[in-house]
Amino acid sequence: MATSWRTTHDIADAWSSVKGIIMENLPLSAYSSRGHYNDMDMLEVGRSMTEEEDKTHFGMWCALNSPLLIGCDMSRIKAAALKLLTNKDLIALNQDTVADQAQVVKYTNECYVLVRDVDRAQGTTRALVVFNPTDGTKQVSVSFADLCLSGQVNMRDLFEQKDLGAFTNQYTVSVPAHGCRIYKLTAELRTEQTRYEAETAYISDYQEIYNNQAYKTGIYEQMDACSGHFKAGWLGCSAQNDLCFRKVYSAEGGDYQLVVGFICGESRNIGIEVNGAKVKTITVNSGGWGTVKRSTAVNVHLNMGYNEIRLYNTANWMPDIDYIDLSPATSTGMKALTTVARANNEVYTVEGQRAYASSRGVLVKRGRTFIRK
Repeated sequence: MATSWRTTHDIADAWSSVKGIIMENLPLSAYSSRGHYNDMDMLEVGRSMTEEEDKTHFGMWCALNSPLLIGCDMSRIKAAALKLLTNKDLIALNQDTVADQAQVVKYTNECYVLVRDVDRAQGTTRALVVFNPTDGTKQVSVSFADLCLSGQVNMRDLFEQKDLGAFTNQYTVSVPAHGCRIYKLTAELRTEQTRYEAETAYISDYQEIYNNQAYKTGIYEQMDACSGHFKAGWLGCSAQNDLCFRKVYSAEGGDYQLVVGFICGESRNIGIEVNGAKVKTITVNSGGWGTVKRSTAVNVHLNMGYNEIRLYNTANWMPDIDYIDLSPATSTGMKALTTVARANNEVYTVEGQRAYASSRGVLVKRGRTFIRK
């Protein structure tokens, strides 16, 4: 019927409205893909908000894959707004053919860190977004490991359209009140993702039309104790009210250990299914609805490439879910990256994480630095 759908109330020319729409769309990345876009309503850039708020407004619409509809008077547009709305780097991010919506990977110092693939899925080029919804300036340090990138990382500031140079391990940025910063990162290695936040997973029965409690459908809610500041709750009681991590990637497949971060004040069951096959049902209790605890590890087998991990309870309520963690059950068969040049697309162990070079060329290790030749 259509390739996009409105996800929120009507937008208004006010920071409170823009902030509210961003917050509602942060946990909706699972519902966005090529040809299926979350429409955050038209842009109010160039009207009465501050220049910083306009930047956040346009930048977040681009990063979250919203359709871009200019909503100001084009005959009287301000110079700063015109420059922003014609920023080719930000428009390219919005129009990127991978069509990922940026997803939350961390909540730190009251700011959200988001990441998305660009150019190629599971490649070494990604977009980093740091969003500060607060009323004060915040310092945010982003670990490249949290972005599944390793080695030397080249950064480009998409707002300034300027290359920043190469960095290792992390990047620290000061983000003003109501601000965001967006970068394009190109690394030498891509590491496997180990944490999957619940707010990046798909609820088969998800809807915002009716009261979710009465209709027993899952929902995403903010919670300070959660690692990404969101949880998935009101899950279970039917087969479709599940939580599906639909793009769990393994570079070479194999056995993994799965841990679930959960919240519940009573004993509840979680069924675990991998690629359509039931693995196990676990019973958990975190001792309170304000506490996140980790389940005991469950052994699962992943295929090479993308996998789906489904959490469900067809008969009763599930606990609320914060995240799942995955780690290889054994390093057997993994290659340690040595001083010998390796062929493209082989899989390596880098500081305990699986990593792979997904771009053309070979890698040489010199100390702790990876050099592409």
